[in-house]
Amino acid sequence: MGSWLLKLSSKSKTICWVSVIKEAFRMTFYFTSKADGVIVKSDLPIELKKHFQKEKRTKKLIGLTVIIKTKKDLDSARQLIELKFMMK
Repeated sequence: MGSWLLKLSSKSKTICWVSVIKEAFRMTFYFTSKADGVIVKSDLPIELKKHFQKEKRTKKLIGLTVIIKTKKDLDSARQLIELKFMMK
């Protein structure tokens, strides 16, 4: 079975990476530690915030993945896209 990966970008800025999984799709966003406060204060689900905070802070980029199966998941992805556009 083959797989694919799609990079969503705006000009030279990578917004996220999208891949298809069984019965859903996955969107992975990468943030720098500058996003800490913005993500914690956002309306994102608690699970996503906890995952972001748990990631090792020694990494230059911190990945945050949303599995899209429901409308609520899609809302989280939209919020993360908006946050990516806010971050410089």
